Amino acid sequence: MPLEPSRRKMEERVLALENKLLEQKALNEKLRTAQEEYRLLVENSTDIIWSADRNLRFSYFSPSVYQLRGYTPEEAVAMGPEDTFTPGSLKLVKEEIHRRDANGKERFRHFCLELECLCKDGAAKWVECAGTITLDKDGKPESIHGIARDITQHKNNLKIMQAADKALAAKVLELEETNKAIAMLTEEAEASAKEYKTKMARLISRLSRPYIESFQKTALNKNQKICMDFVASCLSDFEDYMPGQNDGLAESLNAKESEIARLVSIGCTSRDISQLLDIPKRSVDFYRAKIRKKLGFVPPGKNLSQYLTSLYG
Repeated sequence: MPLEPSRRKMEERVLALENKLLEQKALNEKLRTAQEEYRLLVENSTDIIWSADRNLRFSYFSPSVYQLRGYTPEEAVAMGPEDTFTPGSLKLVKEEIHRRDANGKERFRHFCLELECLCKDGAAKWVECAGTITLDKDGKPESIHGIARDITQHKNNLKIMQAADKALAAKVLELEETNKAIAMLTEEAEASAKEYKTKMARLISRLSRPYIESFQKTALNKNQKICMDFVASCLSDFEDYMPGQNDGLAESLNAKESEIARLVSIGCTSRDISQLLDIPKRSVDFYRAKIRKKLGFVPPGKNLSQYLTSLYG
């Protein structure tokens, strides 16, 4: 009889142990399932998952490193940082680790960098690398874990866009220069047309006036006299309308020449005028030569500025 309670306690203990074993088995199964899901996720991810110590001695690369760099995970782990990154990218990584080391007491553990990785075929590919630096109890970097994705195509597209923007800016600048040249040619053509009209008007007046005055001195009947007076009146009106007929030499210049002449008269140099009017210096020299020619300053050794100052006061 005294053994019965002990037997009952033993059975209870065995039953409790069996329940714990069942619970442990269920937990182990959940853990195995989670590990399998994690393994499938890592092995089938197109991004590279990696880990290393603070000296960039790598301890793990996911299988996707082969698609990006051409190395197996085992080959990539065996390589040093100098064989993994380009010199410029390696410098960035080391600076990032050093910065975290200097500020280890702060809780800034995350980083994101654009780096160039070296490939087995000798090429270099761009990756966006995001990671976390794990700190030890003293706040010093202990290990680094990260994930990297290929952004080579994105960087190439960015270069193409930047080149296109640069080419477009050059074309816009070229178009602006062309428009300025067209505006100058148009202004010159208008001035030449005006000058031609003036010369033709003066020629008509010079050729017509002697004949009209000669006819007026002859014996004309009343109707002929009225007719000649009308013609003479029309010619006078025409002469009054002619541009530059009663103007001085400086006033015979076109608009652009007058503008440049006034700037010369106040002492502006060709370079000053080029900057003020936003036109090439050679264009200013061209206009100055035309002003000299119209004002009779040949050869150009005479003082144009003083003469223009006397004209414009």
